[in-house]
Amino acid sequence: MTLPRYVSILLTSQCTLYLIAGAQNQPEHSTLFIGGTPGTPGQNGAPGRDGRDGLPGIPGPKGEKGDNFELGSTTDCFDSCFWGHIYCVSVLRAPGFPGIPGPVGPQGPKGERGEPHSSVNDSSDNAHLLSEIQLLKSRMTRLEMASSFSLFQKGGDKYFFSNGFLASYDEGVKYCSDLGAAIAMPLDEVEDRPLNSKFLVGSDFAFLGANDRQVVGVFVDLAGQPLTYLNWHPNEPNSIGDEDCVAIIKSGKWVDLNCDRKIVIVCEI
Repeated sequence: MTLPRYVSILLTSQCTLYLIAGAQNQPEHSTLFIGGTPGTPGQNGAPGRDGRDGLPGIPGPKGEKGDNFELGSTTDCFDSCFWGHIYCVSVLRAPGFPGIPGPVGPQGPKGERGEPHSSVNDSSDNAHLLSEIQLLKSRMTRLEMASSFSLFQKGGDKYFFSNGFLASYDEGVKYCSDLGAAIAMPLDEVEDRPLNSKFLVGSDFAFLGANDRQVVGVFVDLAGQPLTYLNWHPNEPNSIGDEDCVAIIKSGKWVDLNCDRKIVIVCEI
């Protein structure tokens, strides 16, 4: 028997709903898995990215005031908020600016009175200074006089001068003394060297200020002191006759000679 078309559709719809409802009401079944042999471990994966920075920690308490230090390197240490580590750094500390000058202090006590100045020493010093000035003036005057002679030569610390004046030994000593000088008497080779042939004008000899009138063979200067420098010619002194005085010849060597002979007089200052 053929059912009407709308009845067939209605029955078909109810069967479908029934099947769906029956499927939903089916009891759940547990599945039992039996473990197999473990597989080979896989390779390590790539490292993950860094995490974000954490929030700042709470500031610590204020530290105590440190001592004043001169310029130099000091070390400060502080706690880190990361994993409880302590970090230390060296800090270069410079001295501060100078402070404002303080007020002027009170005036100190009056010092003790000094000892009176002695005028005795002043007088002695002044007298000595005046004496040196007079000697210097005298020497300058004599030097000017000596330089006016036709023959003038420096030897060591002395100045020798002559104008070719011829006289005996005693006359020559007086002549030089009247000029404020002395008859030439070299005390070493330096003083002896300038007394050469240039001074021997009009004679082959010139008297020196030495003789052996007191003791034969012992020649002394005008002050009676033995000579410390000698420049005798070979075989001199020979003491032939009355040769008690000393003279210099053109070679610069010395000879003994009669004191009354008229020969060149050379003076020194």
